[in-house]
Amino acid sequence: MIDTEEFQGKIGALNDEVEMYNAASYYIGVKKCTEDPAEAQKVLDVLLKQKPYIAVYSSEGTIDRMSAREVQMHMQWNGAAHRTKETIPEAVFVYPKEGLTYWSDHFVVPTGAPNLENAKTFINWMMQPENAAAASNYAGYMNGIRGADAFMDESLKNDPAVNMPEEYADLLIPGQNCSAKARDLRNRVWTKLKN
Repeated sequence: MIDTEEFQGKIGALNDEVEMYNAASYYIGVKKCTEDPAEAQKVLDVLLKQKPYIAVYSSEGTIDRMSAREVQMHMQWNGAAHRTKETIPEAVFVYPKEGLTYWSDHFVVPTGAPNLENAKTFINWMMQPENAAAASNYAGYMNGIRGADAFMDESLKNDPAVNMPEEYADLLIPGQNCSAKARDLRNRVWTKLKN
């Protein structure tokens, strides 16, 4: 956590209950799906201590906000961090030593979809390396398709925000479906923080 006066009111944070709660949990070593109110209170205490440093809680406009230098740093998803570098080449994506949640996007077809074969055709087309690379190049996010790297922009392949260096692999924490009790505690923390 940054707690020097020079950053007061100069940090952008995601307006995301899960991301913010998880980050604070990792910072203090509390399980992100805790059902213990005392542990949830510790998460809230960290977030409240951080609040004076936050200029805005917003998940939209993170790239524009950074590019306009409205904030000195911003919690961003890695693809947004990559696109921020287009206007601020010196911007650095930081892997927190306490850890960060990893995620992945998936294609799914709902049960009973009226055009199942068309959906399969589209998914198969998207999984071709050159097409997956085109999506990555556009959005600034990595993909898991073998051979796609041959078609990807060098700036994307060489950006540690997108193509994570192996030495950071042990920092990744899988997403988790929390119990209803844990989600309720998390929501109470978020509500108290934002009020």
